[in-house]
Amino acid sequence: MEKQVQEHEEKQVQEDEEDEEELEHTNPNPPPPVIRSPPPEPHHTPKPQSPPLFYPPPQEQEQEPNADEKQPPFKPPTLPLSADTVAAVTTNGGPPAAAPQHVDEERGPATGSSGWRNFRPNLSILKRSKRVSMLKRALLGFRVCGFVFSLVSFSVLAADKDRGWALDSFYRYKEFRYSLAVNVIAFVYCGFQAFDLVYQLTTGKRRTRNHLRCYLDFSMDQMLTYLLISASSSAAVRIDDWQSNWGNDEFLDMAKASVGLSFLAFLSLGLSSLISGYTLSSVKSGLIGRFANLGFRDNLIMDGYTREPQVVALACKMVGGGSDGSLDLCGRVCIIDEHENIIFHTNVKPQIPVTNCRYETTGIRPEFLRDAMPLKQVQKKIQDFLCNGEPMWKIRPRAGRARILVGHGLDHDLDRLQVEYPTIMIRDTAKYPPLMKTSKLSNSLKYLTQAYLGYDIQTGIQDPYEDCVATMRLYNRMRSQVHRREDYPLVSDPQNRNNFASWRQNELERMSPQEMMALSSIVFLQQNNKY
Repeated sequence: MEKQVQEHEEKQVQEDEEDEEELEHTNPNPPPPVIRSPPPEPHHTPKPQSPPLFYPPPQEQEQEPNADEKQPPFKPPTLPLSADTVAAVTTNGGPPAAAPQHVDEERGPATGSSGWRNFRPNLSILKRSKRVSMLKRALLGFRVCGFVFSLVSFSVLAADKDRGWALDSFYRYKEFRYSLAVNVIAFVYCGFQAFDLVYQLTTGKRRTRNHLRCYLDFSMDQMLTYLLISASSSAAVRIDDWQSNWGNDEFLDMAKASVGLSFLAFLSLGLSSLISGYTLSSVKSGLIGRFANLGFRDNLIMDGYTREPQVVALACKMVGGGSDGSLDLCGRVCIIDEHENIIFHTNVKPQIPVTNCRYETTGIRPEFLRDAMPLKQVQKKIQDFLCNGEPMWKIRPRAGRARILVGHGLDHDLDRLQVEYPTIMIRDTAKYPPLMKTSKLSNSLKYLTQAYLGYDIQTGIQDPYEDCVATMRLYNRMRSQVHRREDYPLVSDPQNRNNFASWRQNELERMSPQEMMALSSIVFLQQNNKY
């Protein structure tokens, strides 16, 4: 039986082989064998990354626009930028796209086709801001402790009347009266200071000017610290004398508690005076103030030596606010030194909502301003940097520490930044007589750069850095020229911004057209007679 089954299987195999041979003869090109690919791996959705700080300009149309509607791309002039210039960027933003690529370990590489750099805020600025905030909170804690300890101290001492077997009272001893008075003064002072600090932390404002407040805090802290330790020591001596003569008593126990609390108030005010001294040294241009500067480099290393920049240029780019977006708000600010090195460059978050970012000219998007530096912080940094530790009333053009500020239309920029600076330290190319169109009208910075420097700026998306470079180069060029002294006041004189020698602005405004015509004819003849 098994043999028959085996023969049947062999016969079946032989028939299958014959069938395959017949198929090969009839179809010499058989189809290739089907190779099954392995099953695809499961698709993982990539994790969305946070958007970069600066985006390339959006491409709204895929097809080529018309020649009349084509917007020229942002192509700033090639500027002689060194590696130190590019590395000097401190916060968001950077030099134009012509700058070479630079990779910083803290900030990351430059990315994006538009040339903008995805910089993170400087770590030194963040650490400094965090340290200042912590110091304010610590100072508030010490103020509150001094307030509480002084309150309890003089309350306990004031209640120490008719105590003990002798029915003694504190007002019989001048040392205790002295301690009571000093603790009352410390209570009032610490309460006022604590209230002012809470007001500042909640609203960001102070009721007195900053430099006067620093002097007041430091002097009052030092004075009350001395008074508290003096009062505590004198009261402790009286307690020791009373105890050596009469022994322990209930009257003496309350006096001891008051003196102990007064000593704790002394410790609180002593620690407060240390913070006040640090704040004062930061405002002053001392050694600690130079190291505690808020993100600005007062000293720049140039060609192997350290030099303090005395001339700086400032430029801003404005975004729109208000219901129609016509209100100018500072959206980006840049400061460079006289060697065109960037000192400060950042986006600015205005105090009111922005309704028009003006992307076509500024390149600013709403997300850039969401986490930008607040205007108050930018204003304080720029104000402190320009004054360089010198009080506003003491600033003078020569032999001073304050810096000369160069720019174009600085009245508008400083007004938007809420920065006050003396006019004697401002060099505005929009108000310099040789660069003005008439005695009342100024030329644009774009025209002045093309006419005097020979290259174009503000084409497409504008960068405040190139405006700073242009104004600084104009200032250096005009400063090197020989200017003839005129017999009449310059146009920059705020009392006489015209070419008429003996007439003031308000007098000219009251003149009739016929009087103005006659006066201009006289001045014209006088000027022609000079030449």
